[in-house]
Amino acid sequence: MTDLNTALQDVYASVIRRFHVDLPNKKVEFDLESTDYGNTTTHKLAFTGCTSCLWVEKMKDDSTFDFHACDYYELTSVLVRTTTATSTDQWLRQYPLEYNIAVEIWDSALLLHAQEVCMDGFHFPIPESDKIIG
Repeated sequence: MTDLNTALQDVYASVIRRFHVDLPNKKVEFDLESTDYGNTTTHKLAFTGCTSCLWVEKMKDDSTFDFHACDYYELTSVLVRTTTATSTDQWLRQYPLEYNIAVEIWDSALLLHAQEVCMDGFHFPIPESDKIIG
């Protein structure tokens, strides 16, 4: 594999067979299955060194989406970029709401702050420009 973005393109539109969040060990893992022109492949995707995560179940203007009604779950896309959430809650503002990975699952998103992406045994450190400092 050449780079992270090329590697991640291999898993777009994959069926999620297993999804595991391991907060004490700072890891989020996916077992994926992709079918392309009748050829089925499996992939292991993990995000390590996760210091924060945020699950958003539906897009803002989609009031009809029901995540639990799906027959299966699809990893739609993965974006590596810095994203910041905001809150007006005084208690919540004590914590960094900054993320560098966005995992899109149907019309939902899992935002992570991770140090590394691991896919099928290949390790890709998140570039410094996408890491949260502080």
